[in-house]
Amino acid sequence: GSVGQPILDTDSETMSVVDGIIFLSKDETVRMMAMILSSMFCGTAVVGQILCTKNPNAKEHRWLPNIDTHAHKRKWEIWALCYGVFWMSCFAAIIGFEMYTWFGKWHYALVLGGLAAPL
Repeated sequence: GSVGQPILDTDSETMSVVDGIIFLSKDETVRMMAMILSSMFCGTAVVGQILCTKNPNAKEHRWLPNIDTHAHKRKWEIWALCYGVFWMSCFAAIIGFEMYTWFGKWHYALVLGGLAAPL
């Protein structure tokens, strides 16, 4: 269909998942979004491979800092990881339950200020 035109007649029979995927694959917007997302993923993978150096000493290569030499940094990293999950969960709940539809400017200030305060 053209822009602004409904491309699915909801009064007709229901579609299977496979038919739905085939139907979406024919939509120009969906194809463009898939191409953009694929490009972003591939670009990130390529840049990651270029920028990440290989450490010859694999025992020293850690995802989190060494607890013996950088205990304070490790504590911060663990806190930031946990808080990141909490922060994303809050936004997922706000979006998933459509709470944003009744948020005013003070609601946004309280929610966003409250989430940013610990940082």
